[in-house]
Amino acid sequence: MSSKAYRYHTRINYATLLLLVSWLITSEARAQFGPFTPDSIPLVGDEVCFTYQLKGNVSKEEMQKRTHYYLDHDLDPYSGGFVVSTPDSIKCRVADYLEIESNMLNVFGMYMTYELLFVFTEGSCDLAISGIRFMEKSLFERQEESARELYFTEYTGKEMMVEKSYHQLFKKDPSTRITHAAIDRFNKIVRSLRIYFVD
Repeated sequence: MSSKAYRYHTRINYATLLLLVSWLITSEARAQFGPFTPDSIPLVGDEVCFTYQLKGNVSKEEMQKRTHYYLDHDLDPYSGGFVVSTPDSIKCRVADYLEIESNMLNVFGMYMTYELLFVFTEGSCDLAISGIRFMEKSLFERQEESARELYFTEYTGKEMMVEKSYHQLFKKDPSTRITHAAIDRFNKIVRSLRIYFVD
């Protein structure tokens, strides 16, 4: 192969590689879309409250139906239940298990409970995530197994995500790690619902 042909093929391969890298970065950014970040935790008074407006091209009634379907079939929490359901809104209480670290010697996890409020209008749905509480895995599971209220320590969203009040022996910056896991969960909810609201 001549040096001219070699340079030509090298340029083509380089351009193809750049195009592929650009496509992968764009695809990754789209897949990882999330409106919430650990660096900006919104407070309303003393409560952490995340809000997001979901846009859609389906009717208000269809948005409500699809939200019900998502909550019943795809949210996949540890546990959950509806608090209120009207033609204009849905409110539910959810408990999720956040696995922070797991290996042969150790499991580090946290249960997070929170409320999801959906308020529907034509073309959009306002989502609010509030009432966030955290409890250590072992304590939460003991409470679940007990027939009586045991009053174990819970951490509010503000204590965990803003004040970083949770500490654990031999764990570096556990509050931050738990905050990241919680934000990932909330962003996953938004990503899923955005798909549900578009035909």
